[in-house]
Amino acid sequence: MHDMFFAYHPTVVHDLHEAIALLQTWNGTGPYNPYLDPIVTSQFLEMSFHEVTSMTAMGMPGVWTWNFGEDFGLHYLDSVAMNHNSIGRGYETYGNTTAETVSRKLHEGGTEQEDYLTREWYRPLPPPQSFRWSMRDNVNYQETGALAILDWSARHAQEMLRNFYRTGYNSWRKGVTEKPRAFVIPENQDDRLRVAAMVNRLMDQHIEVGRLTADLTVSEGTFPRGSYVVKLDQPYRNYAVDLLEPQRFPAESENIPYDDVSWAFPVGFGVTAARIDDERVNAAPAEPVRAEVTPAGRVTGDGGVFLLRDTGQEALLAARARLARFKVGIAEKAFRSGAVDYPAGSWILPRQDGLRAALGTVSRELALDFDAAPEAPDVSRHAAALPRLGVWVPWADTDLMGWIRYTLDREKIPYTYLRDEDVRGGGLKRRVDVIIYGPFSRLELQGQIHGIAPTAGPMAFNKTSEYPSLGAPVASDDITGGPGYAGLEAIRRFVDDGGVLLTLGSGSTLALEGGLVRGVRRALNTRVFTPGSELRMSFERPEHPIAYGYGTDASVFRNDEHVYDLPLRWETMAYCTSCLDGPVDRRIVVSTWGGSEAMVVSGGMRGESDLRGRPAILDVPIGGGHIVAYNFSPIHRDMNRSDHRLLWNAILNWNALPR
Repeated sequence: MHDMFFAYHPTVVHDLHEAIALLQTWNGTGPYNPYLDPIVTSQFLEMSFHEVTSMTAMGMPGVWTWNFGEDFGLHYLDSVAMNHNSIGRGYETYGNTTAETVSRKLHEGGTEQEDYLTREWYRPLPPPQSFRWSMRDNVNYQETGALAILDWSARHAQEMLRNFYRTGYNSWRKGVTEKPRAFVIPENQDDRLRVAAMVNRLMDQHIEVGRLTADLTVSEGTFPRGSYVVKLDQPYRNYAVDLLEPQRFPAESENIPYDDVSWAFPVGFGVTAARIDDERVNAAPAEPVRAEVTPAGRVTGDGGVFLLRDTGQEALLAARARLARFKVGIAEKAFRSGAVDYPAGSWILPRQDGLRAALGTVSRELALDFDAAPEAPDVSRHAAALPRLGVWVPWADTDLMGWIRYTLDREKIPYTYLRDEDVRGGGLKRRVDVIIYGPFSRLELQGQIHGIAPTAGPMAFNKTSEYPSLGAPVASDDITGGPGYAGLEAIRRFVDDGGVLLTLGSGSTLALEGGLVRGVRRALNTRVFTPGSELRMSFERPEHPIAYGYGTDASVFRNDEHVYDLPLRWETMAYCTSCLDGPVDRRIVVSTWGGSEAMVVSGGMRGESDLRGRPAILDVPIGGGHIVAYNFSPIHRDMNRSDHRLLWNAILNWNALPR
């Protein structure tokens, strides 16, 4: 879709979705994205009301617009157009879980924001409460609306083309006359690979990026030759600013955002992009970057021992996988070798046959620097044994787990795919050492334990001649039933036997509320609302291996997860009597929400005081193993790349987590 847009530059991109009664045509309630041109907003409304008018005139009930979504976050399929000076729009059309014709009944208050049955200015002909509906009806509604708006678009083609030009012109003029003038991205940052990834992502969006051919001095500082520069006198200026500046969502808005409200690249990639208001940057000599940026690392010095300085590089787990046949030690404290200071988390690789050649390959691929030394430093360390990694993907919700698998596949990190039935079968420690579980978009505790209702089964997911695309990447004769209590017991035994369970985001519900962990409970009556925002947290245990590569504070991406407490544990013994089950043990707290600066780095939130100081990462020793519970997901849609190390650290140091 992205490639097609830039091949044809359509003035409108139309997205067909499901499933709201009966057809809702998008434009959003606001708050609107501040970088959306007013022309787009106006034409959006004009087109939507044409569809409502046309279909209502045909006697088709339940066609409406406006009161759904907010149009602050432009990160959907149609947004390829919205972000590039065209119109992006689409439908939510009522559907069934089957192709058959079935009786449906709408309930009052159909969503948190909408009662589908009321007559409103934006819904002149509401649907009946009860009706018969089929896939044919769904297609009829979508086709009728699409034909109506195609006809309108054809009759207004010149107007739309003029508006496309004018929107691009307005964006360019803002870059010429308004601040900021540019963003400068230094090349040599703590993780050159993430710098390159961010620059490449900008160019994927057809944002013009240059490279300084001489040092640049402006009011904001001096930047060396080779730094990347995004000058904003370009047609996609508005989108460039939207990607490179933090978002500021008015979280007290009465309209709840549909999706994430933070997508700022610098905070997501953990990269510095300096905002430049000084207009002298416009004259800075730069050559356009036309090809993918591919930085390389180096192997330098003489000696048989090699050191890698940990500066928060994302690629350390990928490097450990590439170096699986070699021994690697991880320093538990800072040390000095020669004239270089190495922080805790840095690698020490002893003398081994073939090591230098292997490091050369890894350094070129992953932009990591290895320094040779005559002997290993005298510092406490532990072996970084590469674990047998498992990824448990429940049948009831495979969506967000796909991003975990995608990231591991891209980084070429081997893992075992675990199904619910694999977990139920037990014996997990014989197969894997570390299990990643979560996050999920819609599974609460009951759903995580019991999965898809057995009354729907047996429900096979196997490849057949009729359905050859099913049964991959794994198959099952029956995907109902979830892990069940047998699976929960198998997980407990896995941890008791020395395994490490890593629960991400909503996946932590299973550990913290399912009885696997004591002394942690869900906080009640909080006002916390974090709709996909970048928030600050601080490390209560900065020496913990999970904190390697970070400072005392970090920012991470948080969806609207549950909030947890470490209360005093009073056990009810009998009527009106209780005993203290033990004091709060804060040794399990790795990090808490908040820090020395404002909690919201990008996006918006409510209830900051209710979240501040509560656990963000817990590391709970149980039996011979650990449960590490994240109150956010370190892997979210390949956007929060700077958070990945928080997960990689737990995997790299799985056999050395403190007790």
